[in-house]
Amino acid sequence: MAWSLLAKGALATVAGGGLFGALTIKDEYIKQKAKENAQFYVPQEDFVGSTASRQQRNNERKTQGMQSFATPSKGQVFAYPLDIDPEQDHLEIDEYLYRRPGSQNVPPGEWGISYAYQRASASGPQASVAAPNAYEGSIVLPMPKVVDAQGAQWGKSTMSGDELAKVNRAGAYIGMGQAGGNRRQDREIDAAGLRGRESGLGVPRTSRRGTDYINERVIVNRSRSAAKGIDSANVDANDISARTMGKIMNPNAELLFQGPVLREFGFKWLMVARSSREGDMIRKIIRKFKAGSAPVYSNTAMLETPSIWGLRYMRGKTQLRTANLFGQMALTQMSVDYAPQGYWNAYGDSQPIAIRLAVTFKELKAIYKEDQTKSDPASVGY
Repeated sequence: MAWSLLAKGALATVAGGGLFGALTIKDEYIKQKAKENAQFYVPQEDFVGSTASRQQRNNERKTQGMQSFATPSKGQVFAYPLDIDPEQDHLEIDEYLYRRPGSQNVPPGEWGISYAYQRASASGPQASVAAPNAYEGSIVLPMPKVVDAQGAQWGKSTMSGDELAKVNRAGAYIGMGQAGGNRRQDREIDAAGLRGRESGLGVPRTSRRGTDYINERVIVNRSRSAAKGIDSANVDANDISARTMGKIMNPNAELLFQGPVLREFGFKWLMVARSSREGDMIRKIIRKFKAGSAPVYSNTAMLETPSIWGLRYMRGKTQLRTANLFGQMALTQMSVDYAPQGYWNAYGDSQPIAIRLAVTFKELKAIYKEDQTKSDPASVGY
């Protein structure tokens, strides 16, 4: 009945506006009906033989052997789509078990102490927490949207004049009197003929005469005393000195380096199952990510760290120079949308026709200047 009424409306549209309007109404009816009935489609044959070219079938056979990709000699490769060409640009994701450096075959004595230090600190440029003999397989996916981000933490630092004076007095004991950086700076100034013009070159200088500082320090102390005598949280020493002299206490503010930023990368793929075997491969990839990102139960007292991941933009067995490199990664978040069209849409075996896979990786340690300078000079670096 619903269709007959819809058809009458369509015929009216044809009479009044043409065939396009009728097709639009029919398409909308099919779409809505699919939402109501959780529309199922007839599964296609094992491989899309009716539509696949000979080259596609050859590519699928290529991906069944690991030698097509730059993976280690053992382990299993999961590739989507099944007929992905190894010679096209792609993202390869390798899984390794997590191992602290120096955690195996620890010798006694002094070497044992050295190994213990390595276990406690794995943040240096050459440190690795991937177990070299514990490769767990690879996932090969088409090139995602490639975005390269770098950053560092900088923060505001302030010191009052009194605090700065204490730092200056303690300077000889915290490195200001040591050889190395200061002497190198002196040599550079002399070589450039800039002796006497050091201001602005990073050389510590006093910006005011000592007597000026002492005189105004008395005013600062009086302002502080006056503020203490005022029963209000809204009035401080700076308010008083600003209102009386038009000055405030110098915070000697600078933006100082506070540490590195660990990079984060997010990727998304829309994965369409064109055959029952391709649907099976999609499920295997999802399970691979889920299992690798889960903690390992050891006992009621301890849990073991999940797997770590190595990401590489590849073409055949060659790493791309035109996209960024990655450090060792943790899989921090994963989501699977089994109905990206907004409603359940599946084959007769309930395999969703399409799913949207999203994963987020975060680097385990910072990328240092040494990492950048030692990378392939023809590449864009990390």
